[in-house]
Amino acid sequence: MKNYHWKMPILGACVFLSEAAVQTMYGDVQIHDAIIQSELKIIGRGSILRSVFEAGLKVVGVLKAEQATFNKSLYVTGSDLWLRSSQILGDVHVTNYISRPRIHLSGTTIHGRVIFHSLVSGEVSKDGSSQIQGGIENGEIQNA
Repeated sequence: MKNYHWKMPILGACVFLSEAAVQTMYGDVQIHDAIIQSELKIIGRGSILRSVFEAGLKVVGVLKAEQATFNKSLYVTGSDLWLRSSQILGDVHVTNYISRPRIHLSGTTIHGRVIFHSLVSGEVSKDGSSQIQGGIENGEIQNA
């Protein structure tokens, strides 16, 4: 018999979980000044400010992150990903089979690769201070 229990997400209403390793949040999710230690999935629009993700983050929708650190890979299923003054220690996977996937970087360092999963090549728009150390798969760079 499973033990069911309540857990409070970072911000928002309570979510009923049954020993799930991944916590899922829905809607307009805003995470500010937090350290997230377990894997998180956002379905909707995610806004992250001055936060550290020690485990993986998966987003179905749009993600905007500023001054964030992602210690594992980042997965986004959607059309746009905005990263400003952030650091990603793993890979960035962007999936979109309907329209051209885009990543917008400003003052951001990605230590891994940017991998686009799409029927067309993805687009990375970045400024001069942004770096992608592992390269880009199925995409191209557009300097801002």
